[in-house]
Amino acid sequence: MNIEANKTIGKCLQRLRIDGGLTQIQLSKKMGKPQSYVSKIEMGERSLQVYELFDYSAALGLSSEEIIKKLEAVLLT
Repeated sequence: MNIEANKTIGKCLQRLRIDGGLTQIQLSKKMGKPQSYVSKIEMGERSLQVYELFDYSAALGLSSEEIIKKLEAVLLT
């Protein structure tokens, strides 16, 4: 597990959530997950599986391509 990558991805997903006007609780309900799931991902304590990225993007109202491009931009800078 790459902790620094997890933290970077988590911060990006947190920013997308906040920009979308959602709390962790609201996002977790849209995903059918506990709030702690969102918190652990945003803090970099948990790796996000590829299949989970699709759930995340749908809950944020983004296409999978949009979220991947945003994560790619953050990870490659």
